[in-house]
Amino acid sequence: MQRELALALANNLQRLMANYHLPNGEIGLSQAELGRKSGIGQRTISTLLDVDDSAAINPRASTLEQLASFFDIPVWQLLIPDMPLELLLSRRVTKLIENYRDAPEDGRVTVERIAESEVKYAVAESVLIGKK
Repeated sequence: MQRELALALANNLQRLMANYHLPNGEIGLSQAELGRKSGIGQRTISTLLDVDDSAAINPRASTLEQLASFFDIPVWQLLIPDMPLELLLSRRVTKLIENYRDAPEDGRVTVERIAESEVKYAVAESVLIGKK
């Protein structure tokens, strides 16, 4: 795995752990707790969180699958850099990808055009609001 993907995995994993809701109402999951609950060794989790460790760049597919399964998200979602936590925890991105995949070519072009327009609009709006 490339360093960028390892960094994305580490960041997403840290955020998922920090925002995990425990049954007792507390928020946050330690490496040891994640290890016990997911069946992954705490040392492996520690390695994944330390992108300077060369082993973090080459995790086992089964480890990624266990983590994704524990957090109830697809594996690929763990590897997307800078994904907002609300999207990382939701099914919205998965549903969008599935719809995009299943759309005819002209539908995909429309989705891309709308998404690009929405981003441009949001950026312009934030610039205008920032100038007020």
